[in-house]
Amino acid sequence: KNPKRARVESASDEDMGSSSMLHCQQRFWGVRSFVEDLAFHPNHFQTFVSSHRDGSLLFWDARATNRKPQHRIKGLHSGAILSVSWNAHDTNLILTGGSDKLLRIIDLRSLGDPCRGFGSP
Repeated sequence: KNPKRARVESASDEDMGSSSMLHCQQRFWGVRSFVEDLAFHPNHFQTFVSSHRDGSLLFWDARATNRKPQHRIKGLHSGAILSVSWNAHDTNLILTGGSDKLLRIIDLRSLGDPCRGFGSP
C-alpha cells in the first residue's frame, strides 16, 4: 500500500457507492506526543495549531520549508490538551480544554502572562 494515499467513502444521497482517492500534500515533523486536536486559523488557511497529549500546543505554518512547528507552548494543562479552538472573531484568542478538567483562554498577544483558566482541577 502507498502510505501517501487514503481512501474516503462518499455518503451522498445520489451515489452511496462512490469513492475517491486523497493524496497527501504535505507532512509535518516535530510532534513528540499524540495529537489530540487541530484547528486552522480562521483567516490564514496556511496556519494551524495542534494540541497534544503532553499538554503542549504547536503552531504550524504550511509555507515553512522545514515543515516543523514555528512555536511551541508547554505547560498549559497538567495533562493532555483534548481540544483546541481558534476564535473566529478575535484571532488572538485560542481556547483549550484539558484532561485536567480546565478550560484555558490563551491570548497570543501576551504569551508571557498567565493564561485565564476556568473549571476545577
